[in-house]
Amino acid sequence: MTRKLPVYLGVLAGVLLATGALFGWLAATGHGSAAGAVLLVGNLLVTAWLCWGLWVWRYVPWVGWVTRVLVLTLFAQLTANAAFALDLPGFGRLVIGAWAMGAAFYVGLSLLRLAFVAGHPILGVARTMLDEAIRQKVGLIFVVILVILVPMLPLILADSRLEYRVSNFLRYSLFVTGLLLSIMTILLCARSVSREVESKIAFVTLTKPVARWQYLVGKWVGVMGLNAVLLAVAGVGVYTLTLTVAQQPAQDPLDAAAVKDQVLTARVVLKPDEVDAGQLRREVDAKLERLRQLAPDEYMAQDPLTGERRPIPFEDLPEKLATPLQAEVVSEWLRIGARGSKVYRFSGLDDAESYGPFVQLRLKPKAIGAAPPDKKLQLWFRANGRELPFVAEINGQVREMQMPRIAEDKFAIVRIPTDTISEEGTIDLEVFNGGRGAPAQPDIRFSPVDGMEMLYTTGTFGPNLIKALVVIWVRLMFLAMLGLAAATFLGFPTACLLSGLVFFAAAFSGYLDESLGQYGAFPDDELPWWQQLLGAPAAFIAKLAEGEWYDAFKVVIRTIGEVFRLFVPSLGEYNPVPLVAEGKAVTLDLIGGALLWVGGVWTGALALIGITLFHRRELAQVTV
Repeated sequence: MTRKLPVYLGVLAGVLLATGALFGWLAATGHGSAAGAVLLVGNLLVTAWLCWGLWVWRYVPWVGWVTRVLVLTLFAQLTANAAFALDLPGFGRLVIGAWAMGAAFYVGLSLLRLAFVAGHPILGVARTMLDEAIRQKVGLIFVVILVILVPMLPLILADSRLEYRVSNFLRYSLFVTGLLLSIMTILLCARSVSREVESKIAFVTLTKPVARWQYLVGKWVGVMGLNAVLLAVAGVGVYTLTLTVAQQPAQDPLDAAAVKDQVLTARVVLKPDEVDAGQLRREVDAKLERLRQLAPDEYMAQDPLTGERRPIPFEDLPEKLATPLQAEVVSEWLRIGARGSKVYRFSGLDDAESYGPFVQLRLKPKAIGAAPPDKKLQLWFRANGRELPFVAEINGQVREMQMPRIAEDKFAIVRIPTDTISEEGTIDLEVFNGGRGAPAQPDIRFSPVDGMEMLYTTGTFGPNLIKALVVIWVRLMFLAMLGLAAATFLGFPTACLLSGLVFFAAAFSGYLDESLGQYGAFPDDELPWWQQLLGAPAAFIAKLAEGEWYDAFKVVIRTIGEVFRLFVPSLGEYNPVPLVAEGKAVTLDLIGGALLWVGGVWTGALALIGITLFHRRELAQVTV
């Protein structure tokens, strides 16, 4: 029967050619009705012949593959058409998006399986791991959730401003993609090794010419190949759906312009130059002098010879006093009094003019005290001595208007012409708080984290999204090796628990460090971390001797937390999701750092640990 397949395909091609030729001749000679009838009859014949062939040769692998794709495509098309007919366009787009992502995953998976057909042991194990991941219900469930959930997000988001809808869709879709793939990676890796060892499948594999390190590396390659396909599919889906959401009606022309200039872009971020060291020291000394008068016991020391109190220099202050003091002075530097002004310098704008006519000032003023009733503040700006108007692009035209009032504790964008940049690539920005007949308003402050930034566009949304997906894939490299290494000496539940604990500690390392610092402070916090850890037992004993049981318990908890943090990478430093959602560039420095530390150092260290433990593990015992 298989030998008749070429004849069948020849008949199918002949019917198609005959229908096309006859239709073209009738249409060219002016027989429109006859041409339409021929086209209808030809389509019916081709459909019937195709369906019959798919049924007869369904046992042929590639015919079965084509049949499944055609059936799913027909079902998705009928469902989407019904949704649009019932005035449910959102559901229709959901069906189309899920079908497109599912079809792309199916094609990508097939191509990946073909790439793993070489005779090398690592590729053989990788293909087996890939088939196992799809065959297992856990892996398939995560794939289905990803394919359905990402297209569903536009139906859930209901922000009033289009800018927020697009930004939140990017934030949530990339976060969900990274989280689902992270959990799936850990579960698949931990389950694969632990299950094969417990069921003795690994014994059969390792009796072949497959070294133990090749076994682990092959499983890692298989999982990372699957992650690459899923990230590529999710990336195409996120990109397409983002552009679809961006086509929705905007609240006003400024809202539409914000989507283009502040979200679907890639911008370099510059912070204000730090305050001059000499000025900072003078302000610190002045603040320290006032604190000495208010709290002499903390900021003054008693001379052991004369018994007189003498000031403690700033350099000799304990870190728990010096750090907050310096932070408060810096915070005051970002504070502007009512009807006052301050100048902030931004450097590094040498090549900004080559990327466009404007740079963007992004600021978020916070009122100190009672804000005006309408929660808006009047601010004025000068850039290198030139007063700035408010510049907006409306309906493709750039217009200048009076500076509007800015919402308090909300981000606002002010455009600055690039011709104001000095030859040294700097802008001295003077910010005025109120004045010029504006109603009275309180002092304002800018957060040192993101309260005031200068941005300029260096790229577009698509390449920036690709860079973000690369960073997410590098993070998954570490998690895959983590799950494999844990499963070399632990059972499946325990390996998942350990891997999950390390994953969440690494992902939220910044919050963990802050929480540990606030929970319990070591004595002599200004000492290096290793000296603090060595002094922890002495601190614990001292707290017990003083009867402070709770403080002694806090010393133990923080010591355990600090030791745990030493062996956990800081994945939070390599999180590209907020950057893409806010239209900020995923820089090559970020990608290089992720590849070096997460993909190289930490993943390599886990690989060495896992291979060493797996070599030392006794997988079988010979009985004589």
